[in-house]
Amino acid sequence: MSILSRVLPVLLIGYGIFSIIYFDEQYFLLYAIFILWGLGDLISSYVFKPSEPVDERAEIIKNKSGLFSFVLLQSWIIILSILHYSGITITINFILLSLLIISFLSFPTVMFIFNRKL
Repeated sequence: MSILSRVLPVLLIGYGIFSIIYFDEQYFLLYAIFILWGLGDLISSYVFKPSEPVDERAEIIKNKSGLFSFVLLQSWIIILSILHYSGITITINFILLSLLIISFLSFPTVMFIFNRKL
């Protein structure tokens, strides 16, 4: 199980980068999802190892991280919507890519920060 949890994120990141470099740019968001999924999984498995038992501290950190990442994502949705409809030229692809980055990486990154603080 530990070998799979270490190899799968690396494969996802590698496939995403390889696909962005060598394949058509039509599916760029799909390849970005692979990269972000792999990065999020690597960070999550680094913060809480799969072999460690889940205790009360880990649950508190996960709850705080989930709430903070949800608030961050909702704030960015509002900010990007206001910028798009106010006439500032932001393409829909940029909005979708930035929301994907925030949604995939905010939870594990905040979980890493809260784990160091608590």
